[in-house]
Amino acid sequence: FLPALVGQLLEFIAYLPTLWQKTVAWSETHFPEWLAVIRPYLDNPTVKAALDGLAQQAQNLFGHLAPTLKSAGAGLFGVFGFVASVAVIPVYLFFFLLSNSDPTRGLSAHLPFLREEHREDVVFLVREFLGILVAFFRGQLLIGLIMGVLLATGFSIGGLKFGLAIGLLMGLLNVIPYLGSILGLSVALPLAYLQPDGGGLTLLLVCVVVFVAVQALEGWFL
Repeated sequence: FLPALVGQLLEFIAYLPTLWQKTVAWSETHFPEWLAVIRPYLDNPTVKAALDGLAQQAQNLFGHLAPTLKSAGAGLFGVFGFVASVAVIPVYLFFFLLSNSDPTRGLSAHLPFLREEHREDVVFLVREFLGILVAFFRGQLLIGLIMGVLLATGFSIGGLKFGLAIGLLMGLLNVIPYLGSILGLSVALPLAYLQPDGGGLTLLLVCVVVFVAVQALEGWFL
């Protein structure tokens, strides 16, 4: 599973400039007035130089790293870890570190101002509260993983290019409310519509149906 996922991630990153060019070309055909407003900003020498520099640096970086990442199977952890660790990993790590120990073990010693029976009640409530939090975070990760597998399966069967990687990342990023849906759809829908082989309105509708079905399953059942 990992070799296919890593390969798709690296190929998707390499395909991003092509996707951007196709999106701009499609916009020029269908919404020329919008591009007329944006074009002065895109043609600004400073902005253009910055974008070209970032694109070149990214290509050079992935050109050097791609063989290593493919052979080591670390592409998934490099790409997903950078995005998720900013907001999620410190919080999740904190509760995972607590999950296999009793953080309230020495709490009663720090409550000498309470009666013994009250201290026991406080320790019990704190222990229950932390247990619920740990269970919640574990459940969110499990739901995100299940959603990612379902989305990846649906996108791949529907014929979406890089469907395995996009679907799995969409599901896992849903541990942060709305983040996975916003980022995933903003990439998956243009890709489905502009995909050279089998793309178009039909594939776009298939991706929407898959997304809605997985969201409904998550909301009603998971």
